[in-house]
Amino acid sequence: MTEELSGIELRKAVAEALGWADIQGPDELRLFHSGQRPDGARQYLPAWEADLNAVFRDVVPFAKSLSVELRLASWPKGEWVGDFVLTDPRDYSEDDTVGHGEADNPTTAICRAFVALMKSLKVQEP
Repeated sequence: MTEELSGIELRKAVAEALGWADIQGPDELRLFHSGQRPDGARQYLPAWEADLNAVFRDVVPFAKSLSVELRLASWPKGEWVGDFVLTDPRDYSEDDTVGHGEADNPTTAICRAFVALMKSLKVQEP
């Protein structure tokens, strides 16, 4: 299983993986965490780990731009597995999974898989 990030730590990791910067809060000036999006706008961090709409608005399209797709499965005991897999695995090894995450809900599983995906891509950079 991938790193067991959850809650705000998982939210921050997703924000960083999406290219957000200058993540701040909460503190005496801010009630919520905020960050600077890649387009330069400042915004509160969406609750990717808990909001399926936010995941499919931000995380899944970003992953698709990297030529990976999401596979999501649930098991009878309420366990969810999210995998990001290569869309064209012919040029790669037998295992086409490049990001894996497990959790008790689909959004956290997807976010954990996304963070694992982005870590695996950073390792592969020259």
